[in-house]
Amino acid sequence: MAEHHADQDVAGENAGGLEHPAARQGLHRGSDRLATPSPRRNGASADWRRLRSRLDTIRGKWDLAVLMNLERGVERPGDLIDVINEQAEEQISWKVLIQTLRRLEDEGYVNHREVSRLPRVTRYWLRPTGRRVISALARLDAWYAEDEQCTG
Repeated sequence: MAEHHADQDVAGENAGGLEHPAARQGLHRGSDRLATPSPRRNGASADWRRLRSRLDTIRGKWDLAVLMNLERGVERPGDLIDVINEQAEEQISWKVLIQTLRRLEDEGYVNHREVSRLPRVTRYWLRPTGRRVISALARLDAWYAEDEQCTG
């Protein structure tokens, strides 16, 4: 007769019906190897390293203000600076706004076009990647707001 330990059964659960900590962490008994984590039920499994690298690209002080106002339809730098400075406690300078727009363009979130040279008119707009990141952050914001209502 096979010896049965109280801390495990065939399904990897202990006698109390709880999953064994090693199984929960993806460790095979007697092995230091990690098992491939199973995908979440809704298919929303995320790689934290990839997510971290994506979030690092929008970590600048004014990035979200610029992206969200572009998403709302503000296109000209002069309008952007006016709207952002009305919303914020601090003021964004022209230099910082232009640096932010250029960096977001380099990251693939924003496009721009010079419409005319005299007077100089430049328009900025979100690329699909920028729209997706704003959509994801809006869902995260809604989740935080919902959580605050539940706990508050």
